[in-house]
Amino acid sequence: MKDSGFFVLAEKRKRLATLYTWNKDHLETTGGATDGFETEPGFASGGGGLVTTARDYARIGQMLLNHGTLDGVRVLSPSAAQAIMTDHLAPASVTGGYGIGFQHLRPGYKYGYNGVVVTDPAAANVALGRSYLWHGAAVTWFWVDPENQLVSSA
Repeated sequence: MKDSGFFVLAEKRKRLATLYTWNKDHLETTGGATDGFETEPGFASGGGGLVTTARDYARIGQMLLNHGTLDGVRVLSPSAAQAIMTDHLAPASVTGGYGIGFQHLRPGYKYGYNGVVVTDPAAANVALGRSYLWHGAAVTWFWVDPENQLVSSA
C-alpha cells in the first residue's frame, strides 16, 4: 500500500479529491479531503484520518478475502483476518440507533474490528451477501464478500 497514510506528500497532494456538498440549488466545495493532511500527525489514529486510494482500499479487502495474505505475502494470520470480519458485539447492543455515517447498528448489520459485518442481509435490509465493509469519511468504501469471493472499492 504505497498510496496510504496519515499525511500526503506535497508532490501527491494534487491527487486528492475535491469534496462537494449540495447547498439548496448548487454544489459547493467543502475542502474536506485536502484539509489537514499536509504534515505528519503527532498521533496517527487507527480509527480515522487515513488517506488512501481506491486501489489500496481494494488491496486491504483482497488481503482479508485471502485470509491475511496479499501477493503471496502473509500480512495477518488467518485467525486475525477472520477476527476482523467477525461480529464482536453483544446482541443487546444491536437494537438500533447506534452508529456513525452510513453504519447504524441493527439486526443483521453488526460490527467487527473497525468495520461492518453483515451477518444477515435480509434482517439488515441490504442487497449484500454475508460480508464485511467500511465507508470512509468522503463516502469512500470497500466491501469484502467471502461467500462469493468478491472485493470492491470506491
